[in-house]
Formats: sequence, structure tokens, C-alpha cells
Amino acid sequence: MNNAFILTKPHEKYFPAIQSYKQDFLDSGDELGHGDCALQHIDDLSAWLSYNRALENHENAESSWTAFDQYLYVRQSDGCVVGMINYRRADNDAQLADYAGNMGYAVRPSERRKGYAKAMLKACLNQCFERGIDDIVIACDKSNDASKRLIMACGGVFERFSVEDADAERYILKSQRT
Repeated sequence: MNNAFILTKPHEKYFPAIQSYKQDFLDSGDELGHGDCALQHIDDLSAWLSYNRALENHENAESSWTAFDQYLYVRQSDGCVVGMINYRRADNDAQLADYAGNMGYAVRPSERRKGYAKAMLKACLNQCFERGIDDIVIACDKSNDASKRLIMACGGVFERFSVEDADAERYILKSQRT
């Protein structure tokens, strides 16, 4: 990867790139939904951005899941959103604690198999670890070999199968701080 990338919160200036990201999934027939904070259900990007900002606050998140931080992974040379990732800040919800974990992520179909998922996940993990968060839980379907390899490549260690969903595996990623 010769391009520089940034991990950034969504902003209006990225609306064309976000729409292109969404369209890439639609054109490929692939499913949105991992790490994009309901982008598949919200057509108005201003509403999607407002929804993201509202859910950064714990008081607004109770009716949903938990408070979280949504990020775009943007290639600086052309402004392309190559991926999205979110960090779910608490595991006070049973589904989050057992199945979903603290992070969800996806790379647009046309940009896969280029190392972007690993770079994006590492950037988000580093940001969490710098904030003093020492343990991150990431879950994936046990049939998703690519996601399992990615999680383990970033330091994830298998913890257990989900109690709620026997097809889900939980991995723990620990900060390397001493």
C-alpha cells in the first residue's frame, strides 16, 4: 500500500465517497451492515450522520445497543472510503457482550484483498489502546475464515464460542502496553 490513509469520523465532506462505498456493495450484491452503522437502512446521508453522532452518547444509545464511535478509512490520494469500522464502547448489552463484540468492520468489495482491513483494524485498535482501553472483543462467524485470519493477524486470541449463537466465535485483543 503506497497510499496514505486516515481513520476519521464521518463528515459531510465525505458524502460522495460514502455514497460510492454504499453503491459498491449494492453493485456487487454484497451485504452492507458490518461496521457501517445502519448505512444500508438510511438513504439520507445527513440523517445517517446525525444518527452516528447521536449514538456517540450513552443516553441516546440505550434504545439501540451501546454508544459507539463510527470511523471511515479514507485513502487520502483520491478521497475513497475503502472501509468503515466502529468501536462499540461498552458491553452492557447481552448481544454485544456475547456475540457482536466491540468492533464491526467492512471493506468495500472493489478494494478487498489489498491489506486495507488489517491496516484499518490496527489503526482503530491503536486508537482504543491509546485511550487506555486494554481489552477489545471482536466476534465473527466461525465460517468466516478471512475475518478469523484478520483478527488473529492483529493479535486476537480465540476466547470462546458465543452462548447466543453457536456459529459465532469471540476473540480477545489485548493492549501491548506495559
